[in-house]
Amino acid sequence: SELEPASAAAAAGAAGRPVALRRGKSVPGSVGTGSMGVSSMMGDGVALIAAHFARQQAKIRRNMLVLDRDPAWAAMQRSLRNRCGSLIYFFRRGDASCMHMAPKVHEVSNDFERLHGGDVAFLEVEVDACPQTARFF
Repeated sequence: SELEPASAAAAAGAAGRPVALRRGKSVPGSVGTGSMGVSSMMGDGVALIAAHFARQQAKIRRNMLVLDRDPAWAAMQRSLRNRCGSLIYFFRRGDASCMHMAPKVHEVSNDFERLHGGDVAFLEVEVDACPQTARFF
């Protein structure tokens, strides 16, 4: 396993210590390509960005209770009775206004968790998957 000098130098400078790297492994912020082409590193970068985005989405949506089928509504109602309040967000996949509002609802759920703990429940209901629940409201 050979070292990639530019990436190793970038990593050592960023971390303050020398780091051994295998050829082809990229370090965020490094500019060296070693023997690999730029397009190969761009593919690695896209994979890193996709993984980062997936982690961000999981973190943002951690407080949302998801109702994905109508029969689960009865059990969900029982658990909601133990909460101080709840916000039920009805959405339809592919709808532009729903896609615009979803991040705002997720952000509010995180803010409420930070300020009030688990007293307020945030429920996400897809109207196409739960038509009876949507009609109930």
